Amino acid sequence: MNPPVIVYFHGTIAEQVAALVAVPHIAYAIESNLGSVEEIVHKLQVLKPPLIIALGSYSGRDSENLRIECLCNTKWRNTTLSQFPITYIRTALHETKVSKFTYKHGNSWCNLLSLQAINTEEISNVYNFIHIPKTFHVELAAQEIINQLELISK
Repeated sequence: MNPPVIVYFHGTIAEQVAALVAVPHIAYAIESNLGSVEEIVHKLQVLKPPLIIALGSYSGRDSENLRIECLCNTKWRNTTLSQFPITYIRTALHETKVSKFTYKHGNSWCNLLSLQAINTEEISNVYNFIHIPKTFHVELAAQEIINQLELISK
């Protein structure tokens, strides 16, 4: 069986966290551009991993917790993407003292990645997304993701 896959946005706090979580999981860095998003969605489609945890950075006001995204809107860069409906992410992750469910994914590259992933049949049921606040403690975020992976594997 293939191991879980960690996908993270390069050059963000997500990259630092992924470096601590990646082993023994597979990790892929992506850039904030359309080609990179489409390439990773295709790669995941081919790999068919049992679990995907995508990581991105968050700079909003509510920064005390990791944000487990549960809803994608149809916006990207304030443009409505008519090919995608507003879609719930069927997350396998759990709320804890460190992480919480949120329903405001935004309109960034993170939302576009999630929209494409959850609207791709081969990976929609195993895709999860966590926004990591830019000011969050890196080691705490990594430990929380490791704990989440252990919870899921039970």
